[in-house]
Amino acid sequence: MKNAPQLLLAKLHALDPSLKGFERKDVRASAATCMERLVTHLHWLRSRHCRTNNKTEYLVSMVFRKPKRFRADTEITAYCRTHLTVATSQMEKLIAEMRAGEDKVSAKAMKQFAPLIYDYMHDLRPIAEYLEQRKDPEYIFFRGAKSYQPMAWQLFRASRQLAYITVNASHLDHNVSHIAAVFMLRQAMEAKFERIIGVAISDKELQTPRLRHGFHYDFVKHNLAYFRFSSVDFLRLEQIYQWCSVLIHRAIQPLAWQLPYAFDIVKGLFDSGEGTKIGSWSIHGGVRILNKAAMQMAFGDHFCRSYDHGIWCIDPGDTEAVRDE
Repeated sequence: MKNAPQLLLAKLHALDPSLKGFERKDVRASAATCMERLVTHLHWLRSRHCRTNNKTEYLVSMVFRKPKRFRADTEITAYCRTHLTVATSQMEKLIAEMRAGEDKVSAKAMKQFAPLIYDYMHDLRPIAEYLEQRKDPEYIFFRGAKSYQPMAWQLFRASRQLAYITVNASHLDHNVSHIAAVFMLRQAMEAKFERIIGVAISDKELQTPRLRHGFHYDFVKHNLAYFRFSSVDFLRLEQIYQWCSVLIHRAIQPLAWQLPYAFDIVKGLFDSGEGTKIGSWSIHGGVRILNKAAMQMAFGDHFCRSYDHGIWCIDPGDTEAVRDE
């Protein structure tokens, strides 16, 4: 049981021909067996340390909390338990994706997903060891470490690659691609919050005001009576939005399970769904506005109260949402 993480790492090393000079042992266990043993090991850890089934609201608040200093062992334990819970479920989803409809994970799939598997292993190591070593001081998940902060030149290179990726099919560094994904997730949320309101603001030079981050989200949050969200709990989104901002500003790679879990929570914001009352379907059907005119007037009042300087043109427009009127 306790050798499952080391067995999986050994299998990954054995399948990687680029590890020149690295001692690679012959691993007879199949890729499927190695992945299954790891999941079994994670469930074993959960059975010993996560005996309550936490609600999604609690998991989101812990997994996407802002970094801060832990004040007591109980805080560290709660942090590790929630991350172990989410990591296990996301690892199972990853394995299902690796199977691609087959019964088992193939060696080819393991090589293809190796960067993600390495991330899971390194990100799980301190969590698993903190929890289990309190019961078994000799417990070792595996020995090793990784860097979570890419060099500045790597970020610059990634920026250039993104700009020309459709031309030269550039391949981003694995860790940098995750930071770019977090950035685009925040931008997608920011754009959606702004566009479900659908109000443009400009001065006489057609310049827009410098609104603080989260300005549109805050309005929606405090005016939910105007909106209906069919497949997302809107109040969970703020935690993920703030988490994105922290990682972007610090240029830190997220833990392996945080990004797919964030996608699971946020995806309902971008769903399609029922359009008008006559049964049409809309690409923006995940969000419904119950009174567009009143909502946009309320947003204009909110802006004027927040920015009581200058002369601004407030122009109500269309929205990325369906509406009842």
